Amino acid sequence: MPSVPILYNPYFIRAQVNRTYNNILIDTGSCITIIHHNFLKRIHHQTFEPTRTSYISANCTAINIIGQVQLEIRVNNFITHVTASVATNLVTDILVGTDWINRYIKSLDILTQSLTLHDHTGRNTTTPLIQSNGMSCYSVFLVDPITIPQYSESKIKTSVQIPDNSNMLFEPSERFSQKPILLPNALIEVKNRQTHITVINTTNRPYTLSSKTCLGTVSSSSLICTIPSSQCSQSIHHTSFNVTHRPSNPSYQCYVCYQKFLSTNNLYHHLRTKCYPYELRHQIEILTKHIDSIINRKKIQDILWKYGKLFDIRQPSKINITLNHVIETGTHQPVYTPPYRRSPKDHQIITDETDKFLQQTIIEPSTSPWCSPVVLVHKKDGSTRFCVDYRKLNDISVKDSFPLPRIEDIFDQLSQSNYFTTLDFKNGYFQIPLTPHDRPKTAFSTRDNHYQFTVLPQGIKNGPPTFQRIVNRILGPARWKHCLAYLDDVVIFSKTFDDHVLHLDEILQLLHAYNFRLSVEKCTIATDTINYLGHNICREELRPNNDNIRGLLQTTTPNTPKEIFRFLKAAEYYHKYSNSYSIQNGLLMHHEPDKKPVPCVPTGYIRSDIMKIYHDTPANGAHFGRDKTLQKIKARYYWNNMNNDICNYIKSCIRCNQNNPIRRKPAGYLKPIEPPSGVWQLLSMDFHGSIIPTSRRGNKYIISITDILSKFVIAKAVRDCTANTAARFLQEEVICKYGTPKCILTDNGTHFISTMMEQLLQQLGITHLYSTPYHPQTNGQIERFNGTMDAKIAALSNQHRSDWDDQLPFVIFNYNTTSHSTTKIIPFKLMYGRSPILPFDLQHPVVSLQHPSQYNSKVRHYISHLTNIASDNIINTQRQYKSRFDNNRSNPTYGINDLVLLKNIHPRHKFDVRYIGPFRIIRCLASKTYVVQHVKLLNFVRQVTVDLLIPLSERQPTV
Repeated sequence: MPSVPILYNPYFIRAQVNRTYNNILIDTGSCITIIHHNFLKRIHHQTFEPTRTSYISANCTAINIIGQVQLEIRVNNFITHVTASVATNLVTDILVGTDWINRYIKSLDILTQSLTLHDHTGRNTTTPLIQSNGMSCYSVFLVDPITIPQYSESKIKTSVQIPDNSNMLFEPSERFSQKPILLPNALIEVKNRQTHITVINTTNRPYTLSSKTCLGTVSSSSLICTIPSSQCSQSIHHTSFNVTHRPSNPSYQCYVCYQKFLSTNNLYHHLRTKCYPYELRHQIEILTKHIDSIINRKKIQDILWKYGKLFDIRQPSKINITLNHVIETGTHQPVYTPPYRRSPKDHQIITDETDKFLQQTIIEPSTSPWCSPVVLVHKKDGSTRFCVDYRKLNDISVKDSFPLPRIEDIFDQLSQSNYFTTLDFKNGYFQIPLTPHDRPKTAFSTRDNHYQFTVLPQGIKNGPPTFQRIVNRILGPARWKHCLAYLDDVVIFSKTFDDHVLHLDEILQLLHAYNFRLSVEKCTIATDTINYLGHNICREELRPNNDNIRGLLQTTTPNTPKEIFRFLKAAEYYHKYSNSYSIQNGLLMHHEPDKKPVPCVPTGYIRSDIMKIYHDTPANGAHFGRDKTLQKIKARYYWNNMNNDICNYIKSCIRCNQNNPIRRKPAGYLKPIEPPSGVWQLLSMDFHGSIIPTSRRGNKYIISITDILSKFVIAKAVRDCTANTAARFLQEEVICKYGTPKCILTDNGTHFISTMMEQLLQQLGITHLYSTPYHPQTNGQIERFNGTMDAKIAALSNQHRSDWDDQLPFVIFNYNTTSHSTTKIIPFKLMYGRSPILPFDLQHPVVSLQHPSQYNSKVRHYISHLTNIASDNIINTQRQYKSRFDNNRSNPTYGINDLVLLKNIHPRHKFDVRYIGPFRIIRCLASKTYVVQHVKLLNFVRQVTVDLLIPLSERQPTV
């Protein structure tokens, strides 16, 4: 029998199959010859016999056999025959197995790359070998565009131009290694020239793939080793196999749902997608998002998922270790301290905490004679920490002298590394079991119960040495090589990223074996910079945290020898990390280049006194501004954040704000009044005067009223500005001649807000609107007309201006019969629907008469047309004026309780204050109108507009 070597790489020969040339795969791992059904249909062949036989390939994929057929294989006119099985999902057109190899192959020479065949008559023939990957590579394209949501996995439909095949290997394109998505290598099945591929979006934002994107290639998965599952196995000869038996019972079990799996990979996938909480999955994404390389990020994520149980804190746990904590008190009698008196709120907090501890088996009911009181520590975030005051117990406990690592040695070790991971134990003490014999010593009492700890409580004297001893024992030889621990702060360090992956896997495996739990939100994974033991550590650099330096600078003045000693030692320690500070004559001095050292001022009243001296006092400050005050103080003192403190002090100085001139436009954007829908809808009325000189008729005032839309004016000279005069003018000159208007806008003068005026307007059904006090711009229409009227009356009056009331009607008539600059329409025409006829206009002698209905229709249409034009012109003019008005003008907004100062409208003398106050905002009436109340004079309430206010900062304490 010829010796046929096993081919570890696919080899082909060129031959005729039923007189059709094709490449034939030489497969020494297959016991049978197989032909693809699609290739069989392209050649002449005998009718094949249908049959159903199950075959399994080397990669455990089923090969679908639908029948058998007799084939003639001709190699260099050397004719051979074989019975081939017909398959529907073969990776190549045809392969010959050991049934053909053992019968016809004499030798195979790898050196000469040739194959020699022979038959029973002794004839030989040689043909060259064709080495190939077994199948050409085909590109895989995306069929439809798809958007993959953040942190999601999707199956996408792709197209590939090959026949149906179930044993194809997909390899992603190299360009996707730089993309934020993952395309795994996968064994796929092709049907109808389509297949499905899994894609994963690892980012926190959606990712879109367009159609016809080339995702990668498919090719033959491997050399096929076909193992028959039927009795055909008896025909395998001269070939040895390594058979791996699949276990009948799965041995990998989920610790959450207890489901069993065949492999650890399946178990990890199940935990990641189903049993781990969403918060954990999200947190792991956050921990690794800083890693730019997708490949490196996936390496780290795989390790974290592999040991994900470490981060699952839904259930409390205790470590698996025989070393328990012992509280050694010798022969001392039990100590007892009764519970402290508590408020009802504190009692409720204690009850909630003990209930939680009982549920987590952290504590248990006790009958111990020992007792320590409960204390509640309020944290910065507003929450409360449950603690027990063990000071009396600690006084009688024997000290454990197990050493903690020196911080300097730790920093020396870390300074040579480039990658770091920090791990923080979740309630680390509560994971350490307590010896049952010593549990009674940890007893404490609440209002109505007595408990003792089953785990190591916080506040115990020898808790840190015990925890350090346990962590050292667990980490073992890895300590000081690539891992260190200071109590519950574990750091892993490496020089290269690949080493860091191995080290991280090793340490997490150790912690996982001992059933530790980690606080995932406090861990940092595979970073080049960490905050560890109060220092910022990065590649070859070590610096204290800025918070520690800031805390030293912001410390209060030390008053006791102990506080002074602590302060000096801290300053001495941090001085080696900074050249900006030194201690001279017991004072902490701050240094800046090219400047003399200045003392650092601690937090407290001293800073306030310094700012008061150099700003408020006549000799040193004189209430000068920010820059001058900063320059004086910075030349003599230093403290952290001093710029902000000094700026706030000056901004909150009431005297500076009351007296300093403001060299900018008044605040507040323009808010124009929207034009009414028609004439006589909104009128503006005002008194003008008193006018000097008094006219010969004794008139001293002019009362006028203007239609906001048409700009039509009615005015009359009067002797006084009383409410009676205003009411008579409104009745006789306005309503009796022109009808009742809908709304009238006036200022807050006593003649307009009197009871008589209010009753008159109410009886007539007129809505009375008021302008904001000290804000004449609200009634700016009539104010603008008064200025125009004064100039024209002065031009027409006599030398003594005593006949100004005689000229008033002519000025009003000409104003009403002249085109207005805003509406571009004559007010008279808009009011009456016809053009005015002036005294010297030539009139047509013939009068034409129209039917009344036609005339009324034309007039209404004409007035409506003029009204629309006037409204559009008013809006355009307002828009242009608003643009000019708002330019280079601030538009502040104030909230309720904001401090402000109010402009002094009527200063008594040159040195009177420009602003009075302070006031607080108590109500917001509109975008520009507020109601303010004096801080001290609570009855002093005013309605004001934003242009009369300036903000006043509240002084921040420096203590």
